[in-house]
Amino acid sequence: MSMDEASLDVTDYIHEHFSDLSQSMNTILIGARIAQEIRETIQERTQLTCSGGIAPNRMLAKICSDFNKPNGQKYLLNTLEEIQ
Repeated sequence: MSMDEASLDVTDYIHEHFSDLSQSMNTILIGARIAQEIRETIQERTQLTCSGGIAPNRMLAKICSDFNKPNGQKYLLNTLEEIQ
């Protein structure tokens, strides 16, 4: 990672606050909403844009974050078809 990158694992937070979830798709979609809120807060406070990647692991999230630069995000579901 470089100085202008960050990663955040929100899995435990999602499971604690949304314990009724049973599908990985819902977990990813909540993660995408969290990422959107973080990106909006960064832009409001700093006037800087950032990209976000939401995926089952850090490497895939990094790849996803490169898809919609400079100010977008992409999520990847935790299925073999999506990952391939």
